[in-house]
Amino acid sequence: MVAVQPPRPRANRRAPDQPAQPWGWPIWLALGLLFGLGYGVTFRLLNLELMGGWGGTPGFRSQGFPGTSLEELRRSKGRGSGDVRADLEALALKRRQEEQRQQQAKRKQQLEAQAQQAAERRQRAEEQRRLDGLDRPAPEPTPAPEPEPPAFSTPPLPEPPAEPRPSPPQPQPMPELEPAPAPVITPDTPQP
Repeated sequence: MVAVQPPRPRANRRAPDQPAQPWGWPIWLALGLLFGLGYGVTFRLLNLELMGGWGGTPGFRSQGFPGTSLEELRRSKGRGSGDVRADLEALALKRRQEEQRQQQAKRKQQLEAQAQQAAERRQRAEEQRRLDGLDRPAPEPTPAPEPEPPAFSTPPLPEPPAEPRPSPPQPQPMPELEPAPAPVITPDTPQP
């Protein structure tokens, strides 16, 4: 029988169950120095180029966004090179009116919110009164005040003579009743 030997691990190979080792600080230091050197060289070259000036011409003339320059505004209004005037008072008036509208809208919203809260409070109080009223009898309504007699120029009529009022009848006591005899139940009689 032939026996196969497992392969030996090499010294430079890591075992599959071992995690990869992170880079050490010397590698990070070297990378930082290289990036710093590249930045310094690039900055120096650009600085020399700008100080000496660039002798070439641009490939195209830079133009502003249409309608934003003063010349564009003058051309669109057809006035030529005259002064561009604005009515500052009208602009300030419009701004004040807009602010007043916004303030009125805020006040209106606040008043509506207060009215809604008051309505909710009234509704809760009415509901509470209704629930409390289920336990107590309803109060009698207060009588309306009598209207004042009209002012006539004629003298008032004399009052009729007062008649004696009959006294209310006195209640009569009820006669006492004798209690009824209790029924006698015998075992022979069927019970209902």
